[in-house]
Amino acid sequence: MRRAVLVAIGFVVLAGAGAGHAATRPAYLTAGSSSISLGPMWDGARKAPGIAQPPTMSSKEPTGGWVWASTCTAAPQTVQFTRDVELLGPPVQARLNWNVAAEKTDLKSLELDVNHRQVAKWAPPMLRNTIDLTKAALNVFRSGTNVLTVRATRAALAGARSCNGGAGQPSIALSFSFEGAFATGLRVGVPKEKVLYTHGTSVLIHEFVLNQGKSAAHDAYLRIWHGGQFTVEIATTAGFAGPCKQTAPTEYRCPLARLEPGARATLLVRPLFQPEGPGWDHYGSPVQFSIISPVSETNYANNSVDVGILMCEKPSREPACANAKD
Repeated sequence: MRRAVLVAIGFVVLAGAGAGHAATRPAYLTAGSSSISLGPMWDGARKAPGIAQPPTMSSKEPTGGWVWASTCTAAPQTVQFTRDVELLGPPVQARLNWNVAAEKTDLKSLELDVNHRQVAKWAPPMLRNTIDLTKAALNVFRSGTNVLTVRATRAALAGARSCNGGAGQPSIALSFSFEGAFATGLRVGVPKEKVLYTHGTSVLIHEFVLNQGKSAAHDAYLRIWHGGQFTVEIATTAGFAGPCKQTAPTEYRCPLARLEPGARATLLVRPLFQPEGPGWDHYGSPVQFSIISPVSETNYANNSVDVGILMCEKPSREPACANAKD
């Protein structure tokens, strides 16, 4: 007779190293952050020449730099630059770091709109160079394509007919980097029973991963671990980027596809126990599911649930096997 202790296990979301199976993303976007520069790739923007001062821009987008509109006359002027960017959803925090280079004119206002709603505005006498977005502004962002619009107004030129024309003309230009950080809300789901009892040597586990957060999840794995005396059959059914791979004798890793808010990934897991012969009576051991993600979580309270497995010979002398199902 083989006896084993029935073990309750936790299904936990773990923050860890990067996963290495990312879908194609633009250079400014990672699984947990975005870093976008203002530059000539924006609609309506033109590179401003002859400015010695270094621009404020993202290291992920070195093609950014000082820009203004293609025209710059003596009259007061409002310019607008627009760009479609892909984001994972509402960031948990975001900051606009900006700068202006101006000769013979002053900047009167700077605004940032997202999806046609204003999320940031500067005007004198506010301090320059940094704007942290409010919680209400963060909720304007969405998973997928977002429209960013920059609007700036300058005063009339003093003693000059035009600007940004090269040698002898005054300059006016903007530069910025827009930095955002994302968090996911992945939850590992398990059967309703806290313990799975069965007559026999195998049990089927219906497993899912649900994104309960506001941002899409990238580069996460579902990790499956067992106590060492099982063989495991795994069938992914939806939401995974590829098949599960065995990474250790008792461990498998299943790469999740991009999981949008509210979406779930599902799979079937069947642990199989191979007794040495009749009279084994019962066997209890854990199978553990966990998420390994490069991104922090928004709600760790929903990340754990206890479950165990007890396989019972029929009949069995273990009292808990009275709960076993055929």
